[in-house]
Amino acid sequence: MAISEEKIVETVKQVIVEALRIEPQAVTLDACLVDDLGAESLDFIDIAFRLERTFQVELLRETLLDKAAEIVGEGVLEQQGALTASGAELLRRRMPEVNPARIPEGLPVEDVNRLFTVRTWVRAVQEVLDAQPTRCPTCGAATLAVTKPRHINLTLTCGACGGEVSPPSGEALAERWIRAQCAQVLGQR
Repeated sequence: MAISEEKIVETVKQVIVEALRIEPQAVTLDACLVDDLGAESLDFIDIAFRLERTFQVELLRETLLDKAAEIVGEGVLEQQGALTASGAELLRRRMPEVNPARIPEGLPVEDVNRLFTVRTWVRAVQEVLDAQPTRCPTCGAATLAVTKPRHINLTLTCGACGGEVSPPSGEALAERWIRAQCAQVLGQR
């Protein structure tokens, strides 16, 4: 069930090459999807869909800021289309692969997609894969396999006892992360 980081990197790069129809050598881990590779907003949806299908996972369906606003309320992380100090700090924590100087207070929210690198997608996939159970919660066997590959309610089935388990989605993982981080970020202000 475990996929090596090297395999994840290789696969994410290939997905981006195919989605953007670009040369493989252009796709480095630190390449910005928008500025370096020419991605547009619809390309992000295509990349996410391809990664979900390839890795049989469910990534976060909305932006981190939209999900965070559902939790902490409107106007806390962004105001008038720009990041607040708390919003910038939350993104810096979520995107450690991005130079923190590129995420200042006041950054237009519409420019957040410009921060995404190939490494951002690798991290997103890795986090969801790392959260998948490796053993059956019923019998403890390490024989889980995807049997119901859907984008919503992915199910893993145990080859030993037939027990089923649903791994957490990107949505659930993001919500958990946001709640923990917002408590820290907002508590500092």
